[in-house]
Amino acid sequence: MAYHRVQLLLTHEQHRKLKQLARLRKTSVSALVREFVERGLQEETARGEADWIERTRRVTQALLEARGGKPIEVDPVQLLREIREERGHALAPWVEASDD
Repeated sequence: MAYHRVQLLLTHEQHRKLKQLARLRKTSVSALVREFVERGLQEETARGEADWIERTRRVTQALLEARGGKPIEVDPVQLLREIREERGHALAPWVEASDD
């Protein structure tokens, strides 16, 4: 694994605690910092996914409320046909649509 060198400024207390924990775990301060960074990145990614799911839920709920609780009914086959027809016309407007 390739590493990139970074310069990090820590308080005296942060550095002391990192060194103490590294000594207890029998590892380096650098390895410990990499572990903490990775864990933090994973938590941020999970939080972002959870936020996206919650926003999607709120939008779905707002749509349902706007429609009086009636769900949006979509025929996926018909929708795909319409998309293909629109896309085909956009790519080759001179070609007439065929009736499948």
